[in-house]
Amino acid sequence: MLQHKKAESNRGTLKTGEEEAVIYTKPEDEIFHELSSWSFSFPLHSQWLKNYRPMGLVMAVEAGNASSEFRDRLKSSM
Repeated sequence: MLQHKKAESNRGTLKTGEEEAVIYTKPEDEIFHELSSWSFSFPLHSQWLKNYRPMGLVMAVEAGNASSEFRDRLKSSM
C-alpha cells in the first residue's frame, strides 16, 4: 500500500481531497483492510511516487463471515 505523506491517520484522510490518502497495490487489500478488526501500517524504505511513501500493512480479519463478505465486496467492485 502507498500512503500519502500528508494523510492524517493510518486509515488515511486528506484535507485537500485532490489525491487519494491511501493507494492499495492489490484491490483485495482494501477490502481486507475494511473488514479487519484492527490493523497497523509501517513505513518501508524506498521511493515510488513523489507524494506517497510505501507502507507495509498488517491486518487481523475474523474468519467467521469474512470469506463470504469478501467475495461479495470483490464481485461488486468488478
